Amino acid sequence: MNKLYTMWSWFGICGVVYLLLPGMAYTILNNMALVDRVQNVCVSLTTSMILLRMCHMCYSLQRIRKLLLLFGEKIWVRQQSYPFIYQQCITRMKPALYMGLCLFSMALAYLFIPIGFFISTGQTLESPDKRFAYLVSLPYDAQKPLNYILTSIGIFVFALMAATQSYAIDAMLSFFVSFLCGQYEVLHGRIDRLIPECHAKWLKERVDRNATIGRNLKLLQDLYEERLQQLIIHHNHLISGKDSYGDFARFLLYVLAVTGQLFVICNLGNTLIFRSQETAEHLFNCNWEGGRISRYAMIFKQSDNEEFNALNEAFPMWPYIRYNPSGKRFQQKLNFMIMRCQRPVRLSAMNYATLSLETFGRVSGMTRLHF
Repeated sequence: MNKLYTMWSWFGICGVVYLLLPGMAYTILNNMALVDRVQNVCVSLTTSMILLRMCHMCYSLQRIRKLLLLFGEKIWVRQQSYPFIYQQCITRMKPALYMGLCLFSMALAYLFIPIGFFISTGQTLESPDKRFAYLVSLPYDAQKPLNYILTSIGIFVFALMAATQSYAIDAMLSFFVSFLCGQYEVLHGRIDRLIPECHAKWLKERVDRNATIGRNLKLLQDLYEERLQQLIIHHNHLISGKDSYGDFARFLLYVLAVTGQLFVICNLGNTLIFRSQETAEHLFNCNWEGGRISRYAMIFKQSDNEEFNALNEAFPMWPYIRYNPSGKRFQQKLNFMIMRCQRPVRLSAMNYATLSLETFGRVSGMTRLHF
């Protein structure tokens, strides 16, 4: 299977090279109108960008496999467990889907327009001057009927492969960032349920009627610390997943960023920053100080999911009782996690986007002052 993926990648690269070189050769070897020259140069630049991205993807197949495994294990949100969060993740990805559909529509239109021109002008396969999707200079006689048909099919197939590869990168980016935001929402729900879930487990499993009150309270504090440690590990997994994908996508986003990827970075990147900064607020309001849970607490705003339903079934009285305050060790770990969560989590490419926007703002301000 690995060899099959590698062979398919090299086949796609060879196809894009087949699209790129004839157009560049025609631009160099022929004198033509400015409009045609600009058209061919734009096509050549776009094809060169896609070729570099495909080479990077082919070179990074092992890293892509590891990222997909990481995504399946740590980032993916199961629809059965969190239907509302899953639907939000899919909704956040729709703009990338629409942009991909526009890309495919443009590619199809660009390829079918010469066919429409061929039919509308009454040309036949024997006509001497048949048009292709763009101006090309081929090393063989492409005007022969069989050569013309095969060349047109090759251009059509390789162009769709290039469009598919371009959309695949944008889709991977939007998938990763959108479901990373969803995992932060899952983490926030677990933080909100930390105290009542631990209390329910304590009442059900850990209370020893023959032990002293201090011993039973020590068991409760151990449950608090154990659950907080699990949340810290979950949070670390999200940060490491973000770093892993950011390292892989840095070349694509810094050097070869296009409109679709910049949209994903700016739109979903802002959502990721917002969700990551919410973590500290959820930690601070998890009722660590004890007492009855406020009716304005975030736990009451949770969507319907398996974990929340399990809490309601196991401990239906959780909204109405008074909880024991957490211990000193728990509060120290909680403070450390709150301080860590105050730093926003964002892809490394967001730094590039931020610097670009700041530079653009400074240039615009200097221009206004000058004029």
